[in-house]
Amino acid sequence: MQRICLLMFGISIFLLFFLPNADAQTGIYPAPILLEPTNGQRLRWEAVTFKWAWEGELAEDEYFCVEVWKSKMEPISAPMRLTRSTSLSVPVVDLLSGDYQWRVTVMRVVDRCPEEELSEPSETWNFSWDQTILMWVKKNIVVVLVCATVILALLTALVLKKVIDYIRNYPDKNWKDWEKIIDKEINNVLLKEIYLELPIVVKDDSLEGIPKLFRKHALHRYYDEHGEEDRLDYLSKKEHGYTGLRPASTDIASSWKSMIAYLNSSDDQGRLQFNTLSASFILSLTQTLRSIEIEEPVAPRDYMYGYLLRMSTLRNQIPPSIPVVFLQKTVFTREGVEEIVDFVKEFGTGHSLAILITCDLPDQEGESARRLRRLINASSHADDFIIWQLIDILHVLRARDRFERFLQMIITRRSVLSHPI
Repeated sequence: MQRICLLMFGISIFLLFFLPNADAQTGIYPAPILLEPTNGQRLRWEAVTFKWAWEGELAEDEYFCVEVWKSKMEPISAPMRLTRSTSLSVPVVDLLSGDYQWRVTVMRVVDRCPEEELSEPSETWNFSWDQTILMWVKKNIVVVLVCATVILALLTALVLKKVIDYIRNYPDKNWKDWEKIIDKEINNVLLKEIYLELPIVVKDDSLEGIPKLFRKHALHRYYDEHGEEDRLDYLSKKEHGYTGLRPASTDIASSWKSMIAYLNSSDDQGRLQFNTLSASFILSLTQTLRSIEIEEPVAPRDYMYGYLLRMSTLRNQIPPSIPVVFLQKTVFTREGVEEIVDFVKEFGTGHSLAILITCDLPDQEGESARRLRRLINASSHADDFIIWQLIDILHVLRARDRFERFLQMIITRRSVLSHPI
């Protein structure tokens, strides 16, 4: 009996220390902690992404085994999905609508087959997933595609209509600004003809303020609207390699350039030359205008050279004769304004209206006119004088009916400097 007891005790010691314990083998790692989807969460349509937390580092042959099964079924029927990450996404096609359970276990894997559990399974959580709409779409895919195509076509047509309307209306909305840009560029090329002897052509690539897409349209519209008033030629890209406008030459380059050579001259010879050249210039101008005659000039005073123009065609808003005064200097003062007023009175016209013509060097075109205009506006003679510069004379000369434009600029007291036409 004593021997039997000793034998049993020995067997117990052997089993305790030398045989592996099943519970110990499945508990060498802690169980994963589930995160998403949360217990009881309802999901619709989107793919299901399972997430969990786990502290530790997997060996090369160790994986997380994710089990997902229908709630009314046993876990043993669930496919085992293996991953070494702490998240796993299941495509929508892998799940049907219904209630599910899921859990995660750490396992040893050999040849992609789970061999041994290395942790207790995590908690088992529930979630529900609904793909009713997706299933309907799948069954009626032809109807869905037809409807989607129709809707896309309608949206495309609507957007296209708005784009076409925008492009069609865009030039009209911006035409006033574009018109000024083209008009300014025409003046610039006319100035370049006089000072630099360059060809007088406005090309489409010089119209920086107008989008490239609309430059050809803008030039053509300008020609259509101003071609009867201005002497313009429309240059097509087919014939010239570019789209552009060519205003007619003014034929005053040599006399004007000679005149400005004596600007600000204070010696007698310089004044005499300026007087002779201004007389020649006004004579050429009136011959161009035709319906205007020059009466005897008033004796020049200091830097002022005056000529009286008499209109052969009377207008109610214009006196029959108007003094034109060339100013030889470019810097003016308040006292200078009064000197000009006194000089104009010598013409004896019975009114104070006069045209003052300022001259500038090429790189300062318009500066003296601006300075003089500020001084006159600050005086009591703001309505007495029309201040013109070379650009204004060019604006008259580029018209088909030069005399009519000359009269209109006087009636409206306009200059290109202050009121672009």
